[in-house]
Amino acid sequence: MAPGPGLLHALGLTALLVSEWARRHARSAGESELALDPYLREVARTSADLADAGFYRFVADLFDTLCLGQPRLGLWAAVYVAIVVRLNRRGPHRLQNVLSRLAATYCLLGYLTLLPVLIPLDAGFFLLPGICAAAVWLVTR
Repeated sequence: MAPGPGLLHALGLTALLVSEWARRHARSAGESELALDPYLREVARTSADLADAGFYRFVADLFDTLCLGQPRLGLWAAVYVAIVVRLNRRGPHRLQNVLSRLAATYCLLGYLTLLPVLIPLDAGFFLLPGICAAAVWLVTR
């Protein structure tokens, strides 16, 4: 597989891991803790800032349309398909190429849509995609 889709698959894995962590983080906190949580306040502020950007609105709307109301399930499926395609080197080349590129596109849209959750991670915003890229490369080399 080409490195370009692999990097996009890594971004999808990053978005998936951070969204699952944020989901559990928000669920485990009580209502009073949610109001005081600096990370969640930053997510809300970043969401409001990005909502004004036309490009972000377009990407978020496109992702919403493509995921058919199930963004979490779609992201899980895209990352799973990406890894399976990358592991199956002997499969039909054309089909795998199409599946890989579709999964990469979906992963990129998911990553861009989850920017409000990713940006407040500070250094993690840059570190996590690198770790996920290394993980995708190690698992599928």
